[in-house]
Amino acid sequence: MKRRLIFTLALALLLVATLALPAIAATEQEVPASVTVSQFMSITITDAGTGGIHFGSLSTGTSNNPDTDSNNVTPSITVGVDTGSVNVDLKIKGTDFGTGFAIANAKYSLTYAGAKVTLSTTYTAFATDVPATGAATLWHWLDVPVSGVAAGAYSSNFSYQAVAH
Repeated sequence: MKRRLIFTLALALLLVATLALPAIAATEQEVPASVTVSQFMSITITDAGTGGIHFGSLSTGTSNNPDTDSNNVTPSITVGVDTGSVNVDLKIKGTDFGTGFAIANAKYSLTYAGAKVTLSTTYTAFATDVPATGAATLWHWLDVPVSGVAAGAYSSNFSYQAVAH
């Protein structure tokens, strides 16, 4: 009987020691960790006048008509890069004003007296490698075709975009 008790006790101790071994042996373990950091950017459009770009009442056949809220000191639009993790390229595009009045009649320049660039319906870069907290200014101009545009009110949407440089 004593022998049986000693054998049972030895077996029980062996079982306890075996189960406790992993907890005793592993005082430190590693697990993999990973993260993907996305690029981020934010822009703000500041309009020189009241909401939007206004060309006023124009006659057919006129060209280089400026945004009425801009002048040689005040740009039509300032595109500010608010925050970001990367430098950005700023882009612009527009929609047609209506039948016979294509977006190609709209132009922009980086200075009041600067070269005028024709807008298109696809994004085109107007400033590159702009840092976070940087900005770019634009003046807007409009040509009214000589023919093909009936009298009336027309509108377009100009869109500005920031993409990682």
